[in-house]
Amino acid sequence: MNHWLLQVNPRVWDIDGFFSAGHDLDSFLVSNFLNEIRANDQFVLWLAGKDSGVIGQGRVLGPPIEGSGDASDEFWIRESSSQAWSIPIEVTDLFRDDPLSRHVFQHDSVLQETTIIRAPQSANPFRLSDDQWDRIMQLLEADILNGASWDLRPGDRIKRTELHARFGGRTQSGITASSSSPNVLVFTDPDTGEQYGYFDEWGTDGCFYYTGEGQTGDQDPKRGGNKALLRARRERQAIRLFDGTAGVVTYLGRFELDEQAPFVWATAPSRDGGPMRKVVRFRLRPVETLAGDTSRNKEVGQDYRERDAEVQVRFPASRTPSDPDAYGRGLRSHIRTEQELARIAEERGLRPLTPTIEDPPFDVAWEMPDGSIVLVEVKSTTESNETKQLRLGIGQILDYADSLQRRGHRIHTAICTTTPLRDRRWIDIASRVDVLLIDLDHAHDLPGLTPA
Repeated sequence: MNHWLLQVNPRVWDIDGFFSAGHDLDSFLVSNFLNEIRANDQFVLWLAGKDSGVIGQGRVLGPPIEGSGDASDEFWIRESSSQAWSIPIEVTDLFRDDPLSRHVFQHDSVLQETTIIRAPQSANPFRLSDDQWDRIMQLLEADILNGASWDLRPGDRIKRTELHARFGGRTQSGITASSSSPNVLVFTDPDTGEQYGYFDEWGTDGCFYYTGEGQTGDQDPKRGGNKALLRARRERQAIRLFDGTAGVVTYLGRFELDEQAPFVWATAPSRDGGPMRKVVRFRLRPVETLAGDTSRNKEVGQDYRERDAEVQVRFPASRTPSDPDAYGRGLRSHIRTEQELARIAEERGLRPLTPTIEDPPFDVAWEMPDGSIVLVEVKSTTESNETKQLRLGIGQILDYADSLQRRGHRIHTAICTTTPLRDRRWIDIASRVDVLLIDLDHAHDLPGLTPA
């Protein structure tokens, strides 16, 4: 693989006007090294003039093609030279407002030997050695990590109003690109997502799947906050993910879009009971985050956060069941049971917990005086669904417990049903895998909830 520098002269071609008009740079004129340029070669984009420096990077998509490419477009200030070759390119990062300046090149022991410094009047492209390329990448990475005085660490909590006062961005958006710092701020809240039939969650591939903006109709990945996420790498902005959407939020870390598949399509119901629609699920890979950290005894959960127990569930007209409120009744019963367990735990002097985005999605938990954790999965049961719900619940609670045990915690597991058990054999089945199975009337059997 070769590495190149492509120089743009703003006195010859109006690069600012080109990008301000929303165009993508997909070809570039060249006259040197025609037999050496290959697909997948990498390049940096250099802006000449008084503010000269590296303003972007990308990759070559194919060998030189005879012809002038975009040489005839409206942004040429002077006629292009007689060059008759162009290369197809993809710009993956663009950071015109924060270049890696000529000054850095001139005073760096590796970069001061580049052709752009020693012979800036040479024709495109300028060859970069492997050492020179690696040094440029090192400087660019250090700049994005340390720029804009970003001082939050994964796990830090901050008021959202203070966050925006310090780093910019809009206070009401789930995805907001800052104009005052090189950051795209992204906010996730599972409770809010439930209203719209979709959830943000970790995938088995190590990506965090984040649902894009747009609560009605098909989502468009090229509009609003969705576009900001897709362009973050190109604009050289860091993606910062937070747990919570209002009040105090928790910084989860820096992420980047997966290069090969930045998003996938999924379906979700519309906000007001409209038809099913297409939604974008961005695949965010952690760069600097607590997620996936299996260090021993990392704290579990956060203060219990109540949900609306009177939530109403809407269905698309084409999928309305015979008993439209059946699911709603089950969800409301689930929430009330969960809240009652949290209330009892608090009465016993224990701290009820809600999972953070870094924890398995348990319903409610609390820490015992000896440091062990009581993990409870609530299941809404009826005569017709009891078997199905208990099969599901046992698998869920064992999965959640395994995740926390790998972090060094001692776990007590329990399933609490919203109605008395009809088939008592499930109590014995659950006990074989150390799961306590009870209903809300027997909540005092749970560890820590025995009356004083």
